[in-house]
Amino acid sequence: MSVAKSKSAVAAPTVAAPSLQPPLLVPVSEAARLLSVSTWEIRRLVRRGALGCKKLGRTKWLISVSSLQKFASEVGRS
Repeated sequence: MSVAKSKSAVAAPTVAAPSLQPPLLVPVSEAARLLSVSTWEIRRLVRRGALGCKKLGRTKWLISVSSLQKFASEVGRS
């Protein structure tokens, strides 16, 4: 008994590649790497109000990427 396999013309579903968007917030270590400064300098800049941040608990700080870009462009003009 032979079962005939029918080949249907079903197109493979197309999956769009996820768009990679830059993160909105980065940890202090990543912010320090991006600006080529120490983590302590990042914390000083946050305390002075030069960088925006969200504090999660007492020790976890996330720095906004937009404030890093703004700070870097202002430093570049001086």
